[in-house]
Amino acid sequence: MNPTERLIGHRGMGGMGLLFALLWTLSAMAGEPTGFYQVGVEAVVPLPVAAKQDPRTIGMEKAKKLALDRLLHRMFTRADLDREKAFFDSLGQGVKRLTERVVVVGETQRPNALSVAVDVTFSARELTAALAQKGLSYSESRHPPVLFLVRVQGGTPEETTNAEPLLQKNLLEEAKAFGLPVVTPMGDVEDMGHLSWDKAAAGDPELRQWALTRYATEQIWAVAVLLTPQVGGGGSGSKTPTGSTLQAHLLGGTLNAARQSPPEPLEAEVASATPPSRCVDSGESRNCPYAVLARTLLQKMVDQWIQDHTIHPNLLHTTALRVIHGPKLAQFAQFVTRLRSMPGVTSLKFLEEQATESRIQLEFQGEDAQLREGLGHLGVQVEAGSAANPPGAANPPGVTNPAETAQPARVEMVLHLP
Repeated sequence: MNPTERLIGHRGMGGMGLLFALLWTLSAMAGEPTGFYQVGVEAVVPLPVAAKQDPRTIGMEKAKKLALDRLLHRMFTRADLDREKAFFDSLGQGVKRLTERVVVVGETQRPNALSVAVDVTFSARELTAALAQKGLSYSESRHPPVLFLVRVQGGTPEETTNAEPLLQKNLLEEAKAFGLPVVTPMGDVEDMGHLSWDKAAAGDPELRQWALTRYATEQIWAVAVLLTPQVGGGGSGSKTPTGSTLQAHLLGGTLNAARQSPPEPLEAEVASATPPSRCVDSGESRNCPYAVLARTLLQKMVDQWIQDHTIHPNLLHTTALRVIHGPKLAQFAQFVTRLRSMPGVTSLKFLEEQATESRIQLEFQGEDAQLREGLGHLGVQVEAGSAANPPGAANPPGVTNPAETAQPARVEMVLHLP
């Protein structure tokens, strides 16, 4: 008897069983966590191209390589990417094998260039298999949206006035390369009554709770920038400003399961030979002082996030989940869909389905504590259970072959849907 037939067979539960079967089928189609492995990029192709070449084809190939590079920046720290550069270069050469889908979402034709906006979806199965074969630990957790509050001190009044919007703009632009969503404050009366740079720097829990309700994130970072003018160049004793040193501190990181106190401030420093606000947008804008400052801070912030959410391929284990869902079948189907895409989950299958509860076998890469934390984020109450099918356990009545009931689960967890 298949799972759908068993569900429909329950007395008085025919309609509910059919609904459950339908929702289960839809949730099973979710498959891999494509949200994390889908990357949006914009590729620019200089025109004209060589004879018999299609600029759109060139743009799509360029987009795939750019998207893979951005995905790897989500998964690995800067140090990891530098240390294993040869391996990651080889992944780039085989990007076609890793690519699952390419969708062109926009195109802009200019006199001397073609700009192609593309969504590239990579195969989570292929990529994680390659990383596991290499034995590399990685992150599969997307960084939540971030709200930055900037405070600038030092420098001339003009530089201080220009610094905040320039840094805010560059934080937004540089964040795209890390797949990092940046929240822009609304600036209304409610913001003025709650958003405080000092509270953000101190990691104030009430501010974070308010931001979670209003902006759907607890990630509020206070950016402190100190501008120190450099003088000289006008002869002995000249006090004419010739440039600036920009020092920035990122404060107010949130707690997580692996850290019991807020992280140390992240620091960056950039020297500018000329007043930094004079660096205009151009083809070299990524080398402008505020762009470099923003990129350095974001890299350190993302590195910290990746280190805190590392998945270790050698920790692959199987877990049995007993989910008590009651009649909330639609809610249970949504839970299963989200569970399939949870970082670290590599496989999911149903062992048993009943009217009010189900048993699921889950393959997970990571620590048990990471699994519990991830399940908690899905909105379920988690209870630790005993080891499933422990050695020496008696077989169920009527079963003589232990292999028929053997479950490779390392631990059983009981989950309650709210």
